[in-house]
Parts: sequence; structure tokens; C-alpha cells
Amino acid sequence: MQTVVERLLALARDVAGAHVDQAVEVRLRDLVQRVADDLAPLAMTRGIAVDVTGEPVTVAASAMTSSAAVA
Repeated sequence: MQTVVERLLALARDVAGAHVDQAVEVRLRDLVQRVADDLAPLAMTRGIAVDVTGEPVTVAASAMTSSAAVA
């Protein structure tokens, strides 16, 4: 879980313009959905429902960071 959060924070820093070298488009809703899908089994064991809602948003992010965020 901590690794996922760290990766998402790194992606957020890129989105904020901290260092975007080779920018690629990242669909944030898809990224968040993948994270939610990965964590859903753990959440369910604790009685927590995970639901992703909202409009799709695409941002430019570092190719390296965005790849690491979904790894």
C-alpha cells in the first residue's frame, strides 16, 4: 500500500511540473481504477467498499514516473 501511495505522489509531483522530461499522457481515472482493483480484495476483508467515480482526466507526466506508478 505504501508503495502505491509513493508512486501516486511521484506522479502528482510530475503533474505539478516538478520534472516532466519525456512527457506522456496519463489517464488518471484508469490509473486510480487499477489501484482500486488491486486493493479491493484487501479492502473487502476489512469491510470497506472501494468505488471510483468522477470524470476522466488526462494529464502529462514523466514517462518513467507514470510507468512506475502502474507497475
